[in-house]
Amino acid sequence: MPEIAADLLRAWQEQPAARVRLIVSVDGALDERRAQLAALGADVGHTYRLTNALSLECTGAQALAIAAQPWVRRISPDTPLKALRRSPHG
Repeated sequence: MPEIAADLLRAWQEQPAARVRLIVSVDGALDERRAQLAALGADVGHTYRLTNALSLECTGAQALAIAAQPWVRRISPDTPLKALRRSPHG
């Protein structure tokens, strides 16, 4: 099984119909993985070639099916990044 936080996995199991946004790191060709994720029911968004990852939205049940794929290395929540605010004094 890929690297997944225990609380994330538990949330999918407890709420399989809930929609989730994820970043999925994979092994292999991204175009092929994008097609496979879509075939599993995920709405695939961005492709991150530098980290060999894809962003997607799916249900908890679909996330569990994605986690079972042998080419998935890590799954993490897709959360907004907050910019660091710089002090005016450096």
